[in-house]
Amino acid sequence: AANAVVAHKGSVVAILGPSSDEILSTINIFEQAQLPAFVMSGDAQFDNQGNQYFWRLVPPDADEGYAMAAWAKKNGFTRAAAVFASGSQAQADGPASKSGFKALGGQVVADVTLTPGQPSYSTEAAKVAAAHPQVIFYDAGAPESATFLAELKQQMGTLPPTYVVETEEEPGWIKAVSGAIGAGSLNQLTAFEAATPSTTQPGWQTFSQALKATQSQVKDYAQYLHDPFTLSYYDASNLVALAMLATNSTDPSVFNAAIMGLTEPGSGKTVVHDFASGKAALKAGQKIQYVGSLGAISLDKYHNIATPFVALSEGSNPKQLGAVPTDLMVAAAG
Repeated sequence: AANAVVAHKGSVVAILGPSSDEILSTINIFEQAQLPAFVMSGDAQFDNQGNQYFWRLVPPDADEGYAMAAWAKKNGFTRAAAVFASGSQAQADGPASKSGFKALGGQVVADVTLTPGQPSYSTEAAKVAAAHPQVIFYDAGAPESATFLAELKQQMGTLPPTYVVETEEEPGWIKAVSGAIGAGSLNQLTAFEAATPSTTQPGWQTFSQALKATQSQVKDYAQYLHDPFTLSYYDASNLVALAMLATNSTDPSVFNAAIMGLTEPGSGKTVVHDFASGKAALKAGQKIQYVGSLGAISLDKYHNIATPFVALSEGSNPKQLGAVPTDLMVAAAG
């Protein structure tokens, strides 16, 4: 299918995709054809990729780890313990939290892996306790978390600030861990999740109005109003069109290089929130920054978006603690 798309390159100027299911078999084909691809995959192997036609407007799987590191830096912590289960997601957010914290000047004083299914984690808990961390970066399933955190609390007396990922906001995890360490200790844990675009943003409002206009053709259109993939595709389409106008070219090998600049702030730039206003500003000879349905788009040198994350208290009724500084997340990612 990818080769068929490339065969029509004269009429195809960009790719919305591929997803995780197809990316490994298609991304190199699109790169060789010099077609910008706005991928929908958080696969960690692309976090430091060098393909200039690769663009990712959805969070890499590692971003929760960078969010942990950034939040720790914001709170003045310099000594962290990393405790992660041997699982697929932990293989992304675990290394990211450690490398990110080191990039921000922090020190990882204990690095522990939890093997699921063990009756006790007292040895692992003792290693963490002996290191006296100021903060713990953590990701593990409900059974091992209930056991490990209870044993760690017993050894330390009280848990240090402990940062967990979004999947640990699920009811089953909360119930198991709350029963093991108590609701008060559970509520001291901090979880991280990608921020939902504000409905007050002009870019999102334009997007939502356009989507609502399609409700006679799109069943249950409201489900897409905050869907990160839909928002990313919408902004990607606008960026491609504006890059064409900015370079006066429909050749992807020419306009692709302009995409990054359209997302960046700068002195004298006009902020635009949709294609129409961007077109008008470019026609008037102005330089622009596109701030669309996702809000401001901050891309690193590998063309990965730094999605805003928020920190929340853990529990069945989480409270937002604040926004994770995006600049620190970018610095953590290197």
